[in-house]
This record gives sequence, structure tokens and C-alpha cells, in this order.
Amino acid sequence: MIQRPLLLSYTTMLLNLFRSIVVFTLFYFTSSSNLLGANKTAFDFNKNCELAYHQIIGLKLKTGAEIIAREKKLNPKNPVVYYLEHEKAFMQFFIEESSADFDVMMKDFDSRYYMVETADESSPYRKYMMAQMQLEIAVSKLKFIKWFNA
Repeated sequence: MIQRPLLLSYTTMLLNLFRSIVVFTLFYFTSSSNLLGANKTAFDFNKNCELAYHQIIGLKLKTGAEIIAREKKLNPKNPVVYYLEHEKAFMQFFIEESSADFDVMMKDFDSRYYMVETADESSPYRKYMMAQMQLEIAVSKLKFIKWFNA
């Protein structure tokens, strides 16, 4: 019997945990925003965004990035697009553990976060996305040991 390294199983466990949290909260907020009567919001989870999300979570990052790029051209002010870009960058880094991927994710984080932060404040998606993005940055820093200063 071949044993997998402990780090690999821990990474897999964390990735599955993030997937579960994202999927649960995404569906929860989608249904609760409809119950609250939120008719019009700046957060547009259209078919392209939904498809891109499923591609990213399914680790088909290149396909997800192509869908995001198309949606960004169609709807450049949609904060969901910037959230999905961050998710794609996070998954890319988290799986490959490349310093180049980490640098790209960190370089673009502030602009993506700003687009979500300045969106419709009454939307439940806003705080969820901001928290998710901050959590993923914190996990990335911990994983890459950029958080600890001797």
C-alpha cells in the first residue's frame, strides 16, 4: 500500500473544505437574497459567472479564466467577475504552490478586493466575498510562510 505524504493529504483536505464552504454559502446567499426581496443588485450571478465558478471549483482553471475574460468584457463593473478572478488565482496558487502564482495573486488582490468592497452595500454577497477573499489571502500567506516575521 502506498502512503501519500501528510502534506498532500492536508492540502487536499483544506481544498475540499474551501470547496464545501464556498458552495454552501453561495447557494445559501442566493436563496436568502431572493427571500429578502433583493430585486436589483450590482452582483450579477449570471450564467457565465455560474459556469466560470463551476469550472474553477472543478479545477478547470484555463476554461474558467476564458469565461471570466468574456464576462469581464460584457459586464466590466460586475463585482462577481473580480471575485471569480481571485478564486481562480487562489486555486492556481493553492494547488501549484508556485511563488510566481503567489506574486500574481497578491499583486492583483487590492484592485479585485476594491471592486467587491465598493459594490452594493445592501447585498449579502458583498461581505461574504470580502471575507472569503481575505481568508484565502491569509491561508496563502500562512502556506507560503509570508505571515511570520521572526
